[in-house]
Amino acid sequence: MAITTTTISLASGYGRTDVIQQLEQGFAYLQWHEATSSGIVTGITTYSGGGDIGSATTSYYDCRPYTSSGIGTGASFYIDRASDGTIPGYVLVNRPGVGYTDGEVVTIPASEIGGSANGASNLSITVGIATTSGSPGTAVGFGSTGAFFKKDISDSATYPWAVARIGIDTSKEYGVTYRGFQMLSDTNMVYKVGSSFYPNDANAYTSTKDRQGGYGNRFAGNYLLDLGHTPVITTAYYDATTASQNDNYVVGGVTSGHAIASSNSYQLDLNIFRSAIDTNFAVMAYRHPDKSANYITDKQYQTYILHNFTNSIWDLDYVYLGGRTDILVGATSEPELTFRTWGVGDTYLGSNGYYANRRVAEFGYYPVYSSTDAAVPYKDSVYKAVPADEQGSAEEIGIYYRNNSNAANLMNRGRGGATVNSELADTVSTSANYGAVIKGIPLNTKLVPCPYYIPDDFALVQFDYSSPDALIQMWDTITVSGSEVYTVITASYNQTNRTRGVAFCARTT
Repeated sequence: MAITTTTISLASGYGRTDVIQQLEQGFAYLQWHEATSSGIVTGITTYSGGGDIGSATTSYYDCRPYTSSGIGTGASFYIDRASDGTIPGYVLVNRPGVGYTDGEVVTIPASEIGGSANGASNLSITVGIATTSGSPGTAVGFGSTGAFFKKDISDSATYPWAVARIGIDTSKEYGVTYRGFQMLSDTNMVYKVGSSFYPNDANAYTSTKDRQGGYGNRFAGNYLLDLGHTPVITTAYYDATTASQNDNYVVGGVTSGHAIASSNSYQLDLNIFRSAIDTNFAVMAYRHPDKSANYITDKQYQTYILHNFTNSIWDLDYVYLGGRTDILVGATSEPELTFRTWGVGDTYLGSNGYYANRRVAEFGYYPVYSSTDAAVPYKDSVYKAVPADEQGSAEEIGIYYRNNSNAANLMNRGRGGATVNSELADTVSTSANYGAVIKGIPLNTKLVPCPYYIPDDFALVQFDYSSPDALIQMWDTITVSGSEVYTVITASYNQTNRTRGVAFCARTT
């Protein structure tokens, strides 16, 4: 079954905000934007109750209501007890939820704020939502099926950003994933992810705290479950005039971002390859089509898969899908493709390493050192190109391949060794030749059980051409038969003496 593709192009001289809009169009093509959200809780009118648990200052970061006077869902609150153990200390909005009405009353159970056995009681909160000006105002909507949930691409946006609200399984508690994108330069983008996002513009958070929503334009949730830092009151939020609020809060441990281009002096294409078997699976890749090149990476840049799939391993009532898999290309001296899967969420790059976020579904594959909360943030599957004239190493994945017609790749050398002559040139029979298209690829071979297998309209293909220095690049085709044609998405290969390597491809016929 053939995939579908689209290319969204920016002419040379594009600006950083154009890149954000380009990605917005890409998500619209994929139909990954959720419909407009309204009834977003941005403040608190009043609250009462909470009880007294003695002389202890305690903060409860992500308290969930157990009942509501209306139909809103998903809000949570940061509740702080004063030094005498009572509330008020302060009460703040954490997760904004959706579908609330102005003046709706929610109830936080005593179990969320210390327990009734310790003197806590239920806490009633009257919420305020984002509304238009005027009296009465109407609920403000965020995002649409054609637009990001929230973005700043204004004229003053030196570091434009956007957040996508992506529904994986909206019937589940954590079935929506929020993915953030920010341009740190003309060429580099940084990725973030979370289980909730507070989209209010009010960044003027003050020390008076009570009944506010904390910093605006921030990811929301609980400390070390959804975020690598304490929520609401920590200065980690999107600000389009500076990137300093996000420098230490990154996905993938890359504070400088990932290269999506080399310069805005060239046309920039966002190429999307979408499976027809599972339309929630897509590969996204940036490329300069008009730039000269001798090797594929001279004009192709960030190539990645956002985890947007369901499976039988995770229950999204308890965890959210937060991973991303990058496809990295080896140098000509290392003809290999690396599938690098990030799986610990919005990590904090601290002195002890990467702080894992435990609510990320993929987190279960990544060991954590308990005394520091540090985790390795990614796992690599390295597919070595067997035809290449290179020894490789034990930890690389070998893709089975034989071709005894090529002396240069060492596969047909018998007793004659490196100096083959007509008298000693024994070979294995050509009946042993094997170079099949490899389908059913695990998302990452280092994750067991494998959470997802790449659909069969994507494949790995090894190749060996007699001409040296050939340029294999995106959109080249590999024809297996008249009814089975593949398009190269990315590839890695050796160009010495011959051109031989491995390509990750999509079936287009």
